[in-house]
Amino acid sequence: MNTYKTAEIAHRIGIHPNTVRLYEEVGLIPKPQREANGYRVFTDFHMEQFKFARTALKAASLDLRIDSVLLPVIVMIALAVTCIGVSIRFFRWE
Repeated sequence: MNTYKTAEIAHRIGIHPNTVRLYEEVGLIPKPQREANGYRVFTDFHMEQFKFARTALKAASLDLRIDSVLLPVIVMIALAVTCIGVSIRFFRWE
């Protein structure tokens, strides 16, 4: 599995590194592991989470405002996708 630092994943996705940190802070992506020096270490799984969150936010911006109702829905969907991904990886390893 590939790993990425904050600037690397931001560049690959086409967003600013501060946006990466914001998505983590508001819970749109799961918290990545950190190295001993505190640097975040993202994986391909996080890459997919970012793409999903960005797509959802872009779709919402076309017709809807991200408000107190829509944002929790996006977060719940992102977390559900996270749980499914973890489950799939768990069963593959057995």
